[in-house]
Amino acid sequence: FAGLLAGLSCPGLGGQWSLGLRFGVDHVIHPRPGADQQRLDLTASLQRALFGRARLEVVAAYSRTRDKEPYSALLGDVVRRIGRAYLRVEFSHPITAGWDWLVRGEFQRQDANLALFDIRSDAVHAGVRKTF
Repeated sequence: FAGLLAGLSCPGLGGQWSLGLRFGVDHVIHPRPGADQQRLDLTASLQRALFGRARLEVVAAYSRTRDKEPYSALLGDVVRRIGRAYLRVEFSHPITAGWDWLVRGEFQRQDANLALFDIRSDAVHAGVRKTF
């Protein structure tokens, strides 16, 4: 990867905010369909205490990629473009030292000009986590 990477993290509004930006080109080491990719990634997150010891974590991300060369003659010989959006929301609360119960939702969308690369993924998890 060659490009610009910038980030910012600061406390505020009762939590820790982080923002990230990455823009540049992923250069291939071994030949692959589409060759190099130009990409843009944006990420934002918030970690915040709620109701005493409970925690809320929210992560949102968006990215765009564009191949340098057409992906495949079998797929119309067009340059592939992909947009991705991701959201994770997690609520956790300590049970005892090192143990938390949690509920997490994760949602991802990937849209491309080649329908073969379109993806939708939604998941909700509930469970217990051990921190070492």
